[in-house]
Amino acid sequence: MLTLSTLYFLITQVTNQNTWAEDIMTGWMNGATEQNAGAGIPKIATWFAKNYAYTALMLLPLFSLASYLSFFKFGKNYFEHFVINSYITGQQAILYALFAIVETVAKSDAVEAFSLLGVITYTFWVFWQFFSEGNRTMNILRSIMTYILYLIFSLGLLLVLMGLKEW
Repeated sequence: MLTLSTLYFLITQVTNQNTWAEDIMTGWMNGATEQNAGAGIPKIATWFAKNYAYTALMLLPLFSLASYLSFFKFGKNYFEHFVINSYITGQQAILYALFAIVETVAKSDAVEAFSLLGVITYTFWVFWQFFSEGNRTMNILRSIMTYILYLIFSLGLLLVLMGLKEW
């Protein structure tokens, strides 16, 4: 996972593109008001965006906790979720890298939206395959819940990091 995330980062550097996290950060910074521009969020979030491989590694336990809680009834332990999510993250890095190359050739911003949709769809597909027993509709809802919990946990981590900076 770390190797593939680093490969993705290198491809974005060679093709003179931002990673998807940098693009989100740039959009957020452009929308920030003068008042929050000096707050701790930009420095922490900028570090996350510019260090994609480390960020993917650091946030993997949170995504694994989210999938563990969402798919708890299937009897897989947290470390099994960690392993499957490591695999997913590595494969997502490959997809992001391929989309970065396509975006360089196609010169279209729409490719970036397809890359995000593609990696989320890939995660749903892996969960669909891995948790094949049970109600499929509920498994899709559990996949959605995984992303919602992941967002909540990630925002919580960001708030904690901001609080540590202020302390």
